[in-house]
Amino acid sequence: AKPAPKKTPYEKFTSKKGVKSVDGFVRLWADKKQYYLEIPDSLMGRKILLSTSLLEGSAQFFTPGMEVSKRKVFQLSRTDSLLLLTEAAPLRVIKDTSMTAGLGKSSIPAVRYAFPLKYRNADSTAVVALVSKLFDPSNKDAFDLKSVPIDARYSVNKGSPVADLTILKSLVKFSSSVGLVQEATFNVAPMAGMGGGLSIVYDEESEKFTGTFQTTITLLPDDDMPLRKADPHVGVLTTSYPTWDSDKGYRTDGAALRWDIREGKKITVYVDTLFSPQWKEAIRKGILAWNPPFEAIGLGKVIDVRPYASYGEFSAEDPTVFTVRSSSVTGTSPMTSSLRYDVSSGRIIGGNIVITPAITEYAREAGMMTICDVDPRFRKHTISDDAVCEVLRAMIMRLFGRDLGLLPNLAGSMAYTPAQLRSPDFTRVHGITASVTDDVLFNVFARPGDKEKGLVTLINKIGAYDSWAIEWLYREFPEGTDEEAALRQMVASKIGKSEYLFVPSTTGYPDWRGLQYDLGNDPAACYDASLSHLKYAAHNAFDWFKEDPDISEDDIYVFVERLWLRTSRLSQMLVYNIGGVAPQEIGGQTKYLVRPEEQQRFLLDKVYGNIDNFSWIDEEKDLMALSGANTDYSSYSVMNSSFFALSVSRVPYIAMAEFLAGSSFGVREYLGLVTDHLTASIRKGKLRKADDYALTIYITNLAGLSPSLKSNMERHFHSNGFAAREETAVQAPLRGVPSWCLQGLEEEAVIQLERLKKILVSARGTLRTPEEKGMVDYLLSSVDAALDN
Repeated sequence: AKPAPKKTPYEKFTSKKGVKSVDGFVRLWADKKQYYLEIPDSLMGRKILLSTSLLEGSAQFFTPGMEVSKRKVFQLSRTDSLLLLTEAAPLRVIKDTSMTAGLGKSSIPAVRYAFPLKYRNADSTAVVALVSKLFDPSNKDAFDLKSVPIDARYSVNKGSPVADLTILKSLVKFSSSVGLVQEATFNVAPMAGMGGGLSIVYDEESEKFTGTFQTTITLLPDDDMPLRKADPHVGVLTTSYPTWDSDKGYRTDGAALRWDIREGKKITVYVDTLFSPQWKEAIRKGILAWNPPFEAIGLGKVIDVRPYASYGEFSAEDPTVFTVRSSSVTGTSPMTSSLRYDVSSGRIIGGNIVITPAITEYAREAGMMTICDVDPRFRKHTISDDAVCEVLRAMIMRLFGRDLGLLPNLAGSMAYTPAQLRSPDFTRVHGITASVTDDVLFNVFARPGDKEKGLVTLINKIGAYDSWAIEWLYREFPEGTDEEAALRQMVASKIGKSEYLFVPSTTGYPDWRGLQYDLGNDPAACYDASLSHLKYAAHNAFDWFKEDPDISEDDIYVFVERLWLRTSRLSQMLVYNIGGVAPQEIGGQTKYLVRPEEQQRFLLDKVYGNIDNFSWIDEEKDLMALSGANTDYSSYSVMNSSFFALSVSRVPYIAMAEFLAGSSFGVREYLGLVTDHLTASIRKGKLRKADDYALTIYITNLAGLSPSLKSNMERHFHSNGFAAREETAVQAPLRGVPSWCLQGLEEEAVIQLERLKKILVSARGTLRTPEEKGMVDYLLSSVDAALDN
């Protein structure tokens, strides 16, 4: 008998005890903690997407379903002994055809990974490479936990894996993906984002987080979508690409990210069957609200909403599907969204929206704080399901715009006047905002009885900007059309029309048209309208809560804190309307507009007048009795509103308005008013602890406008044993502010410090108590330290 043929190395490996595999577009092998990919030769040159999502874990840091990777795209290639994963070449535009061949030959992609080839399969049509690093939790491409948002105020600052605490759970395959599910443990530290660009990192709060993660590689389509060059007038998600032009040289442009809906393709959204029928319907309506603009440009009903399929190859974890899923965890944001896309081509391939139980609490609080005098459904701790569903539909509508490729447009909320927003006929046709991608939810201009008259009180349709942005992003043009020229013409036709204005979210708000928490084109009217709702809630909340058997004292305590936070947000909205410039294209040139000086002065007076006057809530004795130690709400608010009361952080934008647009409300006028307001009490012979605290921060921040003044202060404080109190200093965000606009700030800071010194010296003689005189002495020493006296 002939001896049995010897097994090949490949056969020895595949028959090894304990080796597992899953067969998809490639075969993934697992040998204990070693992972191998068997890749057909025919796939060399194709692109793959590496992505990781969280399946299960603590809600304190992450929401199940969210992406926790960089979603990198690589191109497959090989040498005789290595599998190479190179950075996928982006789309590129070459204006001069004579350059095409040369650039093609000279462009060498960067090698990101080089994995050793171990075997060839039985028929020599595929290679097997050891790729363990690709799926390792220490791989930052696959596990990028840093900067993952935890909720509205926190993100992850640090997320490092704990060695030897990773366990393989299973291998998985989908229609065009393979991967593995593993349990991994990380040391995670959160970071709290503060107003004005200041971030505080809580490394000492680092703690272990264990989650179940799915890491997959997905085969991307081999046809690139036609790129659509981004335009700054339309807010879209983008990927960068290079352009070569013999006339204009080399530059980097942005291409819009979008779904591939060519040739009748659909955007199919699968909705979790765990939602109640009422919630499913709210979700369905919120998503399908985006179909009309597609229909208007002749593409039909592009968006299709379906329940999770219980048959076929459907899986909610497939990276190439889009899902709306229910999460049972609590303590997170009410809703999160993740997209998966090919950055090298601009094609969106999948994603998800995750809805948590926090949506109910969010709907209750948002309604009670915003519109409870108009809509009685929001006056109870336990609100009706129909009210929750209205909010759910609105929030889904807002979030799904991003999933179609749109950026939030913070200018949408200021497109209309207060009078229009009080009109049932107007809001019935136009809604309450030009863009639901803004942060607007309720119509704060509504008054009791307006809802019954037909006024729209909650966003219920996409806005004029939204429809136009979808048209710009997805319109198809006849063959032979100069697409770039046609898109530019679309933009040109909307210039100067407020409902089509796009202003992105920018640190520091250099453009006062793109703000959070505003509605309508009159910030003062928005403030007054919003405050009236808060006052109504404060006046009635105790009685509502007293009648509600499901509420605890802790719930009421939290309500008082949230009441203050929302009031502070209104003050923040007014502050950010001061300074800054609004770029406008006039006659083919960019002009910079500013608010008139009298408006800015009025808004600043309004900010200070309301921060220092909370008698409307101090008078609610029953409610305030549950607010802990802070029963004097006025004093509490001054102590905790340093960002608004000491708005030095706005100075760079005041300076920018002065230099770029010739604003008559310059830095000297602005700081002079701030000084007047902050010293109003002491000039009357009264110095409160809150004033002492506010002035201390003001002095520190004035010194921070100049390196030399800051250096003086630090040196004197150190030598005299004082604490510089830098932890209270507001950092001035300078994004978007030309450096030359900031010249002369030291002179202005010195003027105000010297003026403060005169006021303090004069006031000291009028104060009676040793405590007050001691406060003034400390303030004077701070001023002298900054001035190096």
